[in-house]
Amino acid sequence: MGYLTTFSFNLINGPEEQYDKLLKDIDEITGIQDASKFESLSAKWYDADEDLKQLSKKYPDITFSVWGDGEDSEDVWQQFWHAGEVFSEGLEFSLYEDIKDHMSLGLALAQRSERYLISEIITLFKQGGELTFKDGPVNAYIVDNSDSFSDCMVEMEVRHLNVSDRKLFAFLALPTEKEYTRDEALAFPEQKNSLTGWYELDSTNFFGLLLPTLCNIRQSIKLTE
Repeated sequence: MGYLTTFSFNLINGPEEQYDKLLKDIDEITGIQDASKFESLSAKWYDADEDLKQLSKKYPDITFSVWGDGEDSEDVWQQFWHAGEVFSEGLEFSLYEDIKDHMSLGLALAQRSERYLISEIITLFKQGGELTFKDGPVNAYIVDNSDSFSDCMVEMEVRHLNVSDRKLFAFLALPTEKEYTRDEALAFPEQKNSLTGWYELDSTNFFGLLLPTLCNIRQSIKLTE
């Protein structure tokens, strides 16, 4: 039977010619012609460490990595080889109990960042700030759940901003749609079968995608001189 491991190789630094020769040497050692073709192979290669050490000495000008994934679910590791020397580390999976507090902290920080950005954008908007499009469109990402069978992320463009009752709204349109003047946007009818329209910048339609949208808006909004 034996123990099967999947090895994946990657050149970190050095001449590609030496790396190509190393992969061909691995083909010869293992009797499998996959390393030179795919930079990966699955084999019962029990002398891998010693063979890789000798190959690394043979090609001292390159640094390469090896990612290993064994049959045992916990046997996942990576190595970095250079001139016969190796640095190895195994992958350790965290228990949920060990990371749940960090997850809660990360969520709290993200939510705090969202609130801060919304407040900053509202302030700039009230001071006469406008969206600039010199670096291209200002992208927004919403989740379209109009299909009862599946949700999908849709890339939209932020065309206009508005503030009402201390809430921040963005007029979003598909990239292929025409340009809307501000008056046209403000008069745009609510159409349930259309993605184009005004969206309050909260978590309702963005489902975890609010922060990148706010970052895009903040990066683009500038005070008029």
